[in-house]
Amino acid sequence: MRSTITRKSLGRIAATALAAAALVTATAGIAQAAAPAEAPAAPASGTAAVQEVGGTLYYVAGSSVRAWTPGQAPTVLFTATGNIAGSASVSPDGRYLSYFVRGDAYPKQNLVVRDLTTGTEKVVYKGIVQGGEICADTQWAPDGSARVMTLTGYVEGKGYAARWFDAKTGKVTSTVHVRNCNEPRAALRADGGFDIYQIEEGELVRTAPNGSRTILSAVNAGLQATLGEALDNLSSVSRDGTRACVTVGWSNFIRPLECDVVVDTGTGEVLHQRTGDEPGTVKLLDDGTMLVDDGATVTHLSADGAVLAQSAEPATLSSANLLSHRG
Repeated sequence: MRSTITRKSLGRIAATALAAAALVTATAGIAQAAAPAEAPAAPASGTAAVQEVGGTLYYVAGSSVRAWTPGQAPTVLFTATGNIAGSASVSPDGRYLSYFVRGDAYPKQNLVVRDLTTGTEKVVYKGIVQGGEICADTQWAPDGSARVMTLTGYVEGKGYAARWFDAKTGKVTSTVHVRNCNEPRAALRADGGFDIYQIEEGELVRTAPNGSRTILSAVNAGLQATLGEALDNLSSVSRDGTRACVTVGWSNFIRPLECDVVVDTGTGEVLHQRTGDEPGTVKLLDDGTMLVDDGATVTHLSADGAVLAQSAEPATLSSANLLSHRG
């Protein structure tokens, strides 16, 4: 059954593109103070009360990383000295933040992991070169372990090295080479390893830990048959890799945190489709449900699109991008 995802335009695509293009100039200082108290927006007059979305949501806006538990005021967890919106990610347990800072010479970047609980941070990898600008962000392991992945550079004859790092020790735990610098997204395999999903020449491709590739051609074919538009970009995949949130047609943002359509990666069936002029941010949860952030509200939807809960976002999050959710 297909459902629709709505979007209230707040210019978030342009903000994301500008943020991703900016290079961070230095490692950051600490800003642990809570944001000024702000009451959540009240439901519109005559609207029936809906259960608040549970858990804590994590956002990035420019140099600021924020946490918000619906029903409470947002808090600022960390403020960097430069723009980190193009690379920042928060671990599934909300403890760690990963992001890039400028290395010793352009276009080199360093991968930093910060413990949001203690305020300590470490550079876990120096000298990342993804091209003239950042083309891949940082991603945390879908099994909840303290491992973070990014593309560290191009290896002649092999492709881009996707490396997993232990956030606590900084050591490389595994490496697999992929063919391009499009945003990699990881899913958990039955054997405990990770597959990496990317877009290659208009197709969704899955790369296994041993480097073997599978073209999931049903996805692009299904989108064209159902919507009349081709696969463009990959925002996210579910923990088990069975669902992906993608953009279709053409998108004008660099870091694809937002998406148009949720699709079954095996059959190409369109499961959910947004409405409106711009896509929203969608987080595919482990139980088959999803969170949809349309720029004004966050909605928890069931697998068949029924509204389970909904929360109006505070005004201070209107230009922020949703990164993760801790239930």
